Amino acid sequence: MQYLALLMSKERDYTPDERAAMMTAFDNFHAKSASAIRAGDALTPQASGVRITGGPDAPVVTDGPFAEGAEVACGYYVFEADNLDEALALARDVPVAAHGAIEVRPT
Repeated sequence: MQYLALLMSKERDYTPDERAAMMTAFDNFHAKSASAIRAGDALTPQASGVRITGGPDAPVVTDGPFAEGAEVACGYYVFEADNLDEALALARDVPVAAHGAIEVRPT
């Protein structure tokens, strides 16, 4: 079964050293979990998003940001796992979990 792991974190600028440490942590995570990762990527800042509401008869297009929140979606993974516990074990090791949150949902 596949699970979506939505990475949630505060949006902020990172120093070059922080960015390098984070990339190393993600590289290590990818090496450890490569067999379970089916997809994944970082997301651009929330302000770059566009929201469509109102349906096909009355669409309303709104530029972001959309809501004030302590944490916003900053990336995602799709994991292949036998069950939720296995998916949670994978999500626990995503580097963002140390300073943000990972929301896991079956797909």
